[in-house]
Amino acid sequence: MTKRRPTSTPPATARANVDALADKLVALGGRTRLRIVLLLNESRGEVAVKDIAAAFGIAVSAVSQHLSKLKALGLVTFTRDDQSRFYRLTDDPATAAVLALAGVAA
Repeated sequence: MTKRRPTSTPPATARANVDALADKLVALGGRTRLRIVLLLNESRGEVAVKDIAAAFGIAVSAVSQHLSKLKALGLVTFTRDDQSRFYRLTDDPATAAVLALAGVAA
């Protein structure tokens, strides 16, 4: 006799956690955002937006938009110094998972 899978729906908190994780993984799946995360991880500290832009040869405004998305998801945080923002990675499990997949240590 074959066992049947339960047909109950997962609790709302489980669905919310899955949705949040999916949003983070989608954000980290973008090529530029992934490159930013890898650069921040490699730096082991804070990196200015202008330095990220220079490293990739893209506009500061484009980098700022990517960082804004990552910040909204809790994957990065920043400090401000006069007119500059310096970003660093948070200790988010989604970031750690992506770094592990990329073969680098968090």
